[in-house]
Amino acid sequence: SHEINQPLAAMRHRLHQLSRAHPEAGPSIARIEAMVMRITATIGHLRRIARRADHTLSRVVLSQPLDAALALLEHRLRAEGVGVEIDDSTGALAVWGNDILLEQVLMNVLGNALDAIAETGRGGGTIRLESSGDDPVTLRIIDNGIGLGGRSAADLVDPFHTTKEPGKGLGLGLSIAFNVMQDMGGHLEIGQHAEGGAEVTLRLNRWQAGRAQNYG
Repeated sequence: SHEINQPLAAMRHRLHQLSRAHPEAGPSIARIEAMVMRITATIGHLRRIARRADHTLSRVVLSQPLDAALALLEHRLRAEGVGVEIDDSTGALAVWGNDILLEQVLMNVLGNALDAIAETGRGGGTIRLESSGDDPVTLRIIDNGIGLGGRSAADLVDPFHTTKEPGKGLGLGLSIAFNVMQDMGGHLEIGQHAEGGAEVTLRLNRWQAGRAQNYG
């Protein structure tokens, strides 16, 4: 990240100088600056994920890791024509967890949903997020992709089991997400949705003031 951030900082400085010398080019320079800042923000997200935050559990409002994961996937969602629908209650839910680990789980699950939609070949699709339950909190992530394709849920969370073409992943995503959820005292399940596509269910303990949590 350091090696990438250095040239990005130089680019921002040069763009600033260019905008002062050529104010007529301001709108075009502003668009380039916005793209540079987006790269910088993405690197910041990836650094946070890499640190893993030592598995410290605390109060996490779901909108925080969810917004961060969607920001990282924004370019794919837009380019592939996939919409995301989130029910009104989901973002405000507070759970016991770790915001960095939850961001990693959501990145993996949403990334798999995008892959499954792309495999239909139809162009475009929808990912829905629905929440329910009091304690534990249940978050369902439903896509209208190709579904499980006859594969078992056990296979899909097994390390290195993948149906992706060579060079498109080792199959570690859902296995990592499953184990991270266990680390947080939660659970991940995957199944075929009744209307087609896949449904991933995340269960997390609801945050309650004064109740100690000792997981991980």
